[in-house]
Amino acid sequence: MWIERDRNVLQMINVCQQITTIWEQWTRVRGHWQELAAFFKLSAIRFFVSWFALVPIVAHALSEIPSEIQILISNNAHTIKTTLPFNWEILWLSSFLYAMSLSIYVIRCPGFIKKYGSYGIYSESKHSARWIVWELYYAWQIIGDKKGLLERLKAKGYAKPLDSIPKVGNFSHEPVVAKRGTVWVFGTLSSSYEVCLKEGEKDDVVGDIFWELFGKLSGSRPISRNLVWILMVVAVLLFAFAVGQNIYSIIQYFMMNR
Repeated sequence: MWIERDRNVLQMINVCQQITTIWEQWTRVRGHWQELAAFFKLSAIRFFVSWFALVPIVAHALSEIPSEIQILISNNAHTIKTTLPFNWEILWLSSFLYAMSLSIYVIRCPGFIKKYGSYGIYSESKHSARWIVWELYYAWQIIGDKKGLLERLKAKGYAKPLDSIPKVGNFSHEPVVAKRGTVWVFGTLSSSYEVCLKEGEKDDVVGDIFWELFGKLSGSRPISRNLVWILMVVAVLLFAFAVGQNIYSIIQYFMMNR
């Protein structure tokens, strides 16, 4: 008996560990901000927001109408049901959760990710090569993993140490335009650094910095990001349930009228 109970406990621990591993992989790789963009296209927004606004109005109007209406056609009585073939409360709740997830996405998703879904989009903007320095400066203010980004920039030779600046803790000066390029000076608790890019810098350099920045920003603000995913998944499941109700009612109608 004790052996069996211990075996069940171990199985539960293994399941919990597997779930934790899947969740960590999802958070670090798959559940990033850019993956959410597809759910907030204009057509999807129009559909869910329209239902969010119109369903209560339609439901209230139908509540004043009898659930069945008798009509005579060629002396034959026919019954017309005015009830909806699905639960409108579920569909409204789905739209409400979608609206909440959209609001969080708009407020918390980094603007860099919303504006530039890929380096191709960034390139089409025709920015100067030096503009990516400004994007680094703006992103530094909100990135949680500053150490991780700094290590990547140092490893690739983009962030160069400055011994001439006192080590006064975390700081970030606004980039300045100099003859040698656009220069951003910033510091951590232990060191000071600068990133400098000149006009006409190679696309490979700009693209490399872009993807480093994109990777850090896309994985930022995990609590808000995961909350958006949870709300979105629940909204989609509720929507699928309402669609299933509709399909079931149609199948049921054809089965009864064969």
